[in-house]
Amino acid sequence: MKTKLLRRTVLFIGTSLAFMLLSPKWLFPVAAWIAPFLLIFLIASLKPWKSYAAAVTILFISSLVAQHNVMPFPGIFFPVMVFVLSLQGAIPYFLNRLLYPKISGWTKTLIFPFSLVSFEYLSSFSGGGSWSSIAYTQVSNALLIQATSIGGIWLITFSIGWFASLLFWMSEEEWKWDSLRTPAICFTATMSAIMFYGLARTSFMFYPKQNTVRVAGLTNNHVPLLQVMYEDTFGKKLQFDEGALTQNSPELAELNKGFAAFLEDPENVKFKGTRLKLEEAQHKLLALSRKEALAGSKIVAW
Repeated sequence: MKTKLLRRTVLFIGTSLAFMLLSPKWLFPVAAWIAPFLLIFLIASLKPWKSYAAAVTILFISSLVAQHNVMPFPGIFFPVMVFVLSLQGAIPYFLNRLLYPKISGWTKTLIFPFSLVSFEYLSSFSGGGSWSSIAYTQVSNALLIQATSIGGIWLITFSIGWFASLLFWMSEEEWKWDSLRTPAICFTATMSAIMFYGLARTSFMFYPKQNTVRVAGLTNNHVPLLQVMYEDTFGKKLQFDEGALTQNSPELAELNKGFAAFLEDPENVKFKGTRLKLEEAQHKLLALSRKEALAGSKIVAW
């Protein structure tokens, strides 16, 4: 009994840490292939509703750490939003826990990836879009991300989900090759095709030199705008060294409180300064776009 409890505790901690590593603050792409498997493995022996509660708990704890100073929600809104997203994010794992035992053969490994893709796709129609898609963890994999030109980010999500489910099924089968042969070959062939496609799209060996045009990408420094939003919201100016700001700076997190307030009620009269600053930023982008067009740019992106 003590051994079983210790095993679950260690697995709980390990799974939570794996999901924490998916944070954009310290992204480890390999963790995206391991974390879902660990969570599937952890809840497999639990009763359905307990499995859902465990999945929500792990996602909530890991997200509190991973999304701190990343999600622009001030005060109590941050843990509340994290909890809501955890309730939603646990659904694919819960569906897999319910349906997986009811299907025989290796085709049951497709339940989780289809559930994960369906959840992320439907979630993309909400206000946050595809913000939380696990596919973004693979942005540094130049070959794999070429798959988005075939099936969007959903193909990457499916691959990650299938790997996790397949790995769990293989552990259930005690790694017996006679049982593993067909699904292992299918998965390996699929991933090989995806990676070879990525190699073909990124290699000059497969793509001859093409005619090119000048492209310009423009952006504004958004810190002054955030400062005005903060002043309009709280009636005071935040003092900080702009040159020392990073994505994880507490000052930036504080500034984002004004941004969050503006998003909640952009028509409020107190945001008069914000609207003037937005108009100024738009005029600046238009002026820069005109300058780039005159310099020969055929495509200008903001």
